[in-house]
Amino acid sequence: MQVEGLVERVPRRGTIVRTPKRHDIVELYELREGLESFAVMLATKRITPTDVAKLNMLCEQIELIANQMQQTGIKLLDGPIMQRFLAADMGFHMLLIAAAVHGRTHPHQPAGNVGVLRPDASQGRPR
Repeated sequence: MQVEGLVERVPRRGTIVRTPKRHDIVELYELREGLESFAVMLATKRITPTDVAKLNMLCEQIELIANQMQQTGIKLLDGPIMQRFLAADMGFHMLLIAAAVHGRTHPHQPAGNVGVLRPDASQGRPR
């Protein structure tokens, strides 16, 4: 984590979490934007009708939250409304990434298996 710049070792104090600078955050969002765009491109070729229906439902939930905020005059997301929005938003993005079914973008890909080809004995080819 120190090599990645997330923590800093301070002599006689220990390890502290580093506060990211604005350019660090911008850089991470740019990276995420590129990776997520690639995952969406893959997902458009592989997504199932069931997943499309789930994406539509999540979009409807986000739209419902926006309409409720507009009708009630709420300007900032907080409390239960924030929780509902984050759940729908995260669900939307994670579903797109999962639909890409790509080992390096899939959230459940174990880090230790990155780039490893295992023979599939029943098919006689790597899987």
